[in-house]
Amino acid sequence: MTKPSLAQDQVPPHNLEAEQAVLGSALIAAQQGDIRTFLTALETLDPGDFYGTAHAVIFTALGDLHRGGHVADLVSVTDRLRQQGRLDDCGGATYLTGLLNTTFSPVTLAQHVAIVRRDAAKRALGELGGYLQHHASNGQDLDALLMFAERTLTDAREAAHSVHSSQPLGERAWTDRISGAELADDETSIEQAWLPFLRQVGVVGRGLVTLLSALGKAGKTTLLVHVVRALLLVLATLRIVWVTEEPRSLWRARVRRFPELASPDLMLVFASGRPWAQVLADLEREEADLVIIDTIRAVCGIADENDQAAVTAAIQPAIFQSRRKDWALVFAHHLRKSAADVGLGHAGSHALVGLVDVAVEMHRDSHSSARRVCKAISRFTETPSEWALDLRGEEMYALGDPSVLTAAETVRRVQAVLDETPRSRQEIAALLEPQPSRGGLHNALATLVRERKASRHGRGTKGAPHRWSAAGNTFIHALSPIRERTEIGEGAG
Repeated sequence: MTKPSLAQDQVPPHNLEAEQAVLGSALIAAQQGDIRTFLTALETLDPGDFYGTAHAVIFTALGDLHRGGHVADLVSVTDRLRQQGRLDDCGGATYLTGLLNTTFSPVTLAQHVAIVRRDAAKRALGELGGYLQHHASNGQDLDALLMFAERTLTDAREAAHSVHSSQPLGERAWTDRISGAELADDETSIEQAWLPFLRQVGVVGRGLVTLLSALGKAGKTTLLVHVVRALLLVLATLRIVWVTEEPRSLWRARVRRFPELASPDLMLVFASGRPWAQVLADLEREEADLVIIDTIRAVCGIADENDQAAVTAAIQPAIFQSRRKDWALVFAHHLRKSAADVGLGHAGSHALVGLVDVAVEMHRDSHSSARRVCKAISRFTETPSEWALDLRGEEMYALGDPSVLTAAETVRRVQAVLDETPRSRQEIAALLEPQPSRGGLHNALATLVRERKASRHGRGTKGAPHRWSAAGNTFIHALSPIRERTEIGEGAG
């Protein structure tokens, strides 16, 4: 067909970014062995649908390899084009490798295929007028002209339909559907399955996405380390994949420090600049119960985290992946340096908070260097709105609602558990839920003794450690050892 001439400022409809995303998704799907997704492109598009000549050549190579019984991955496609002498025409090996970074996951392949089809159909319609004029003027049969025009219009209608009906997961029909009546009787999905988050429920759950943000070096990775330690201790079959920005040497020291982490069920993935699309492709092959991405800024390859479209495009494929695989997914992120209302403190676009199920902000406690306060917004009523954490030596504890940890409230709670039995500080702490900090408990006991509402026993030595009971003869128990010896001597005389 002879294409009509266009004015220099007339550019035919096209979307090179969508064409790149189609090729990148197809390469990733082939590498993953996801032939069904790969065929979404191969069986829907033709080389002529690509505006970019290099893209058409690459797409042809994909099809030739597949039809020849080969996996059309990056190495195979690059080799085929090199053998054909067309690799340089397609931008070289560097350009082909860069295609993997044009999409975050094959999950969106159907959407990008639909865009390419749409623009190809628009170009065909634009060319249709010139074709009809040329061939009508040269004696072409009317029926033949009508048949060609109808075929072009039919293809355009199908392309338009594909744009409106394409599903994010590349499906042309609903695959995960259930009626309200069936769901009401479904005993397998009545309750959300939560994983314990240092004794807190409602923070991390199967099939859910949690965002955990804190200022730099505020301890979000430390918190996640202690969460994972606890999970590996209590859930023997739990499989955890942690994608980390930290160096291998730091993790080696951490694993040696905490023996629980030296587990075959904890798989560490060192991002090391690996493209986010490749990370998602690798995760697709993992069998996991909990996946941690630490941090979004380092791993997900978002150039501008204030760009709502970029944030959504990067994060949403991982969310779809976690829903489909029933993972608990945790994104570690950063807080803005300026104070903000709960839910607005997470750095970057507010779209991020809208995408996740639970968004947690972790702040330093101004009253204790070892304490952190977590504030959350959530889709679930089980999620606490606020709770405190305390790092004591090598262990981290969830202390519960900070409102019950004030000095006056701690005094009241300690007094309530004291009775006539003398108990050590550790034994008293075990009776309290949530447990106050060591310093908070010490101050509360000192206050109760000073106000003669509690008795302190022992000299505070190894052989006679301090113990506390409810107020009895507080005056006698509060005497110093010297006063006690004086009174005993006077009595003996």
